[in-house]
Formats: sequence, structure tokens, C-alpha cells
Amino acid sequence: MTEQLTKQVAEALNEGNRALIRKIITVLGTERTQAFLTQTQETITQGGLLRKDGQPRTAGGVFFYLV
Repeated sequence: MTEQLTKQVAEALNEGNRALIRKIITVLGTERTQAFLTQTQETITQGGLLRKDGQPRTAGGVFFYLV
């Protein structure tokens, strides 16, 4: 289950850091991880988040920031 969710989240976010995603799933569990994925997608739809330098965060960056 963890590997399947890791792949799903990584693909949804176009994120290569699967080890960090796997760790998040291990610590937070599948339900909370999926909730953060949904929140990430909603945040991106609403305009996303900016980094300190004013550039937009990637989808993975938004996800990790929210987590």
C-alpha cells in the first residue's frame, strides 16, 4: 500500500523525491497524506504558493511546505 501511494503522490505532483514522500506516508499515514495531496491540489488551483524569492513553488514544493 505504501509503495502504491508513494507512486500515486509522486506522479500527481511530478515529484522525484519518492524517499521523502514514503517517509511522510510512514509518519503521517495514508489518510493524512492523501488529505495533504488534496489540499496541495486545491492550493495550486487557487494560485499556488510563492517561495521567499517570489517564484512560484512547484507542486511538490507546495506539498512539502504544507506537510
